[in-house]
Amino acid sequence: MKKSIILLCALIFFCIFTISCSNDTGDSDVDVDLSVLSTTMAQAEYENIVLNYDKYIGKTVRTSGTYFTITDDSTGSHYHYIIIIPGDDCCQLGFEFKRDGNYIVPDDYPENSAAIEVTGILNKGEDRGFPYLYLASAEMTKLS
Repeated sequence: MKKSIILLCALIFFCIFTISCSNDTGDSDVDVDLSVLSTTMAQAEYENIVLNYDKYIGKTVRTSGTYFTITDDSTGSHYHYIIIIPGDDCCQLGFEFKRDGNYIVPDDYPENSAAIEVTGILNKGEDRGFPYLYLASAEMTKLS
């Protein structure tokens, strides 16, 4: 019985490792594709990226989720996010993304809560002394 449990655990670990390491969608420009993973696996891979970000900085990441924007009223700056794992206000997981070009808010962005896909290069920034991760040079597509 003990041997079968160990074997089962090893098999589960192997499957998880294989799935998370082989996010190959045939798109050679994407290093990590969270959009093809189940919610549970996307959350696990997201947490892996956040905890081990040095291994992912400069890699191209694709993900799908929900669009959300915040405007800083004092500066007029707009911040764009893709929420990968929905939750209550404290527990949503996602990335800020920054697009290259002269995109106009709200004309070139969907409404909040729209389904989108974002592909960008993982980068690390700092805001008021706190580090954060974001997707740079991002391409955003509204999903139907």
